Amino acid sequence: METLVTSPIFIFIAGLADIIIVVLVIVALVYAIKIMRNLSHISDIAKTESEYIISDIEEAREDIKESVKTGKRQLKVLAGALTAKRALALIVKGVSKIREDKK
Repeated sequence: METLVTSPIFIFIAGLADIIIVVLVIVALVYAIKIMRNLSHISDIAKTESEYIISDIEEAREDIKESVKTGKRQLKVLAGALTAKRALALIVKGVSKIREDKK
């Protein structure tokens, strides 16, 4: 058994295996670094785009608020016009009734 452990072939194979393992670990680390850089880049893009989305949503909210205010003003004008139309109709009806009474 002792001759197997000290034989030059065993030492050569063990050394070769160590070198292969070190090379594989280095390759794995290189790929891990590349993946981490890509994730960092993707994270930066996602952060930037989310800021744009937040800005767009804020603009949309302001547009909706302004549209609601405009709609309320238009409804008030329409209600005022309908009220004026009703008042005018009552006045016309009253005037025509007065004219009928005079006849």
